[in-house]
Amino acid sequence: MARELGIAYRLLWDWKKRVVERGEEQLYGMGRPAGSASRGRKSNPQQEQRIAELERLLGRQQLEICFLDKALRRVEELRQQKNDDGATASSKR
Repeated sequence: MARELGIAYRLLWDWKKRVVERGEEQLYGMGRPAGSASRGRKSNPQQEQRIAELERLLGRQQLEICFLDKALRRVEELRQQKNDDGATASSKR
């Protein structure tokens, strides 16, 4: 995903960690440092707005993935606990 977005993997990882630990609100105001757009490129407000929208979307998606991962683990734990004979419960696929 980092490659697709053209950002460093570490930056994406830091964003994910920040969202998981402190919530999506921590991403607001993040992005390119002030003045970075003027280094070799002209600032385009529409592009900057789109980038900000995509960064917020990415943060929300990471929250959803984390939530669904935890929910799936919990369901699997409950399934294991329901199996009274001690054997591993099978999954129906």
